[in-house]
Amino acid sequence: MGVPVACSLLLPRWLPEAQTWPRCWRVTPRFSYWRAGWPDEFWASYSAQLERYGARRIAQALHHIGAEAGAFRLVLCCFEPVAADCHRQMLSDWWLLRTGERIEELT
Repeated sequence: MGVPVACSLLLPRWLPEAQTWPRCWRVTPRFSYWRAGWPDEFWASYSAQLERYGARRIAQALHHIGAEAGAFRLVLCCFEPVAADCHRQMLSDWWLLRTGERIEELT
């Protein structure tokens, strides 16, 4: 499928190899976003973070991770079972609006 890249603050204990995955902090939300309230306050904070970095800088970070891993494809991993309950859907929606590129959800 591709090289896994962690984009969550916590890594699952049931998946020890996740400790060795590269991380993309630019798309990783902060704990304070959840404390602010789900989903509206979270989205406002997370969206502001994505806008601060911008699509170009996020793409550069992902490209750098891919180049270091020798990977053609990256898989952004967090560990919520349902995308609608997770920041990865928010990231996907934001990315599509900014770049016109779709981030596919793997099932």
